[in-house]
Amino acid sequence: MSYSKGVLRIEDPSQLRIRRELMASVLIKATVDGCEQLGTTGLGFVLSAMSHWTVEGIESGLGKPLSDYLRALSDIADPKKNTRQKEFAEQRRRKAFDQMSEFANATDGWSQQLDPNDPQP
Repeated sequence: MSYSKGVLRIEDPSQLRIRRELMASVLIKATVDGCEQLGTTGLGFVLSAMSHWTVEGIESGLGKPLSDYLRALSDIADPKKNTRQKEFAEQRRRKAFDQMSEFANATDGWSQQLDPNDPQP
């Protein structure tokens, strides 16, 4: 398995829809496979994966943009936030995403740490 370098920003709505559908399909398959292999629920697998992803980000020096990204997602999902607050949160999310993308594009990001033959989860 190979990993390509770079993070793509897709602006075309039809291409973005196709990419999101593909991403959802890949993530659902990974979740189903992970649940079967680890004997856990979908929620348990996703929460564990998010925790693993967060630790990897922190160890890679991305603690600040990663926390900004997660905080912005939290605000976007918060039903008590109004439209203006959610729009501002989306701007913060995009800024944090861009910062993490710059890291990935400059250093090969997390892909340098991914080894499909590594037995560790």
